[in-house]
Amino acid sequence: PDRKHESHGLCKSCYEGNRIKKPRQKRARKEYNAKYYSNPLNRLKILKRRVRWYALRKESVVNMYTNGEAVCCQCGQGDIDILTVDHINNDGGDHRRELKKTNNHLYMWLRQHDYPEGFQILCANCNFKKEAIRKRAFIENQIILLGGA
Repeated sequence: PDRKHESHGLCKSCYEGNRIKKPRQKRARKEYNAKYYSNPLNRLKILKRRVRWYALRKESVVNMYTNGEAVCCQCGQGDIDILTVDHINNDGGDHRRELKKTNNHLYMWLRQHDYPEGFQILCANCNFKKEAIRKRAFIENQIILLGGA
């Protein structure tokens, strides 16, 4: 049952009509885009827009996980530029591979999934320290298992 048209608020024939583009229209749009994106002023506008959207996405995620305080949950650091999303269960690498994307996509994923449990906000220093402690414990555990000193 193809019901995509309902999510767009259109009847099926209108949805299909909007979706199907004539080759001539596609070619014209492609030429326009090539010309638009080759202009340095337009590229600068696009870059500024991307930076602003990235900052807004990050800010919304940080505020949701810190109840509007925007601080590191361990040390209280409040600089938004160094705050990061941390996977509490240390499965961040697996999650990033699953998403196959960057942090910006993580912010969108968190928002789309209604800010699920299992994440916290840490500053870069606390996040690095947490990882260093985890690696040290892993190495010490391996030494014990191998019967070393």
